[in-house]
Amino acid sequence: MSVTLDLISIQSLHKLVQLSVQTFEETFGHKNTKENMAWYFKTKMNPEQLKKELLQTNSDFYWILFRKKNNWVFKIKLQSRT
Repeated sequence: MSVTLDLISIQSLHKLVQLSVQTFEETFGHKNTKENMAWYFKTKMNPEQLKKELLQTNSDFYWILFRKKNNWVFKIKLQSRT
């Protein structure tokens, strides 16, 4: 039983949106109204927004693979030091 990380490419955008929405809803849905959840998905987890984040040079998204299935998403965002 092993866990691996796999860099997410722009070709996996649709799958990223699906898993992000599903995971967020399962985790936070019981603490929010349906209206708040719908707003969040529409503004923060829509394909255009996630595509923009995927294309940022200072951030990477990874699939966390467990038993060879995409179970979670992991995002790393590097901040520039000034």
